[in-house]
Amino acid sequence: MAGKNPWDEDEGDTRDTGAGQDRFTRKPKPRNPSGDFPDPEEFFRKIMDQFRGGGGGKKNGGGSAEAGGDPSSLLMIGAIALVCLWAASGFYRVNSGEQAVVTRFGSFKSVAGPGLNYHLPYPIESRTVVDIERNRSVTVGANAGESSLSYDGRQMLTGDENIVNIQFDVRWKVSDPKDFLYSVRDPETSVSAAAESAMREVIGQTSIDPILTEARDVIEQKVKEQIQSTLDAYSTGVRILQVAIKEASPPDQVIQDFQDVQAARADQERFEEEANAYANRILPEARGEAVKMRQQAEAYKQKVVVEAEGEASRFKKISAEYEKSPEVTKKRLYFETVERVLKGKEKTLLGAGVSQNTVPYLPVKPGGGGKP
Repeated sequence: MAGKNPWDEDEGDTRDTGAGQDRFTRKPKPRNPSGDFPDPEEFFRKIMDQFRGGGGGKKNGGGSAEAGGDPSSLLMIGAIALVCLWAASGFYRVNSGEQAVVTRFGSFKSVAGPGLNYHLPYPIESRTVVDIERNRSVTVGANAGESSLSYDGRQMLTGDENIVNIQFDVRWKVSDPKDFLYSVRDPETSVSAAAESAMREVIGQTSIDPILTEARDVIEQKVKEQIQSTLDAYSTGVRILQVAIKEASPPDQVIQDFQDVQAARADQERFEEEANAYANRILPEARGEAVKMRQQAEAYKQKVVVEAEGEASRFKKISAEYEKSPEVTKKRLYFETVERVLKGKEKTLLGAGVSQNTVPYLPVKPGGGGKP
């Protein structure tokens, strides 16, 4: 007995055709004489009706159950849909500032940049997205607490065999996502370990006074270079951005003594500044006085030389006159000498031939004549 299949086509006789084929093995007849495939919308609508039970089987006159559709076609359609969904799962988007590391069966394949990308679906290929723009940080040097028996990661030995507490931050970012994911198991722990090792090496080569005072910038730069060198040697894919010392102080047991030393050092610096200020004020005055004294000495020198030259010239002239008339020259020199000595003095003149019992005198005051 002939019936209708889900595509409204004749199924033909349900009895055995003699060739060992029943109605399930016969090919459906085309909907139209031209042999075109059925309309897609109607095709899928009827498939959905089959799933909802709208095209359930009917019993024919012979009492046999009429199936709702071809099972092989339904399985093929479902398989195609699953394959399409599986293939579409390979599309993915990478945001700005990120990179995706693609692996094939667990082995590295490529690195994808920002944008829409595609890889073969899982489990053939998979991806891991890494943020390469985010700045990360780790703090090195934990406080062990009050117990003196506990390990204190802050304590480090200096170059002059002192102990100092050091705590610092390390800022870093991912430079190579492939090395970052597959060269080290725990990148943050690796950065922390390399940073502590580098800081201990640099502190061990520096005395305590520069560490506590003015050498922090130099220490930070040296530690940064040392950390980067260590991480590059292990291909960690990490770039160090900054090392910042948060604490550099003596141990708690001797903090008071170090504070006293710091106070004394501050007093020393203050005294030096005051001495420098006094020197800056006194030195210009002293230099001025020295210049003045040199100028006076030079003037006195010139004066003495000129006077000596004048006296020598005068002596030469007197000597020439003395050779001409010695007696006249002697009297002249005598009178000039007496005049120079007695000039400005009060004088008493005694006359010649006066009796010893009488003392006639003529007072002569300086600057004028006296009366007898």
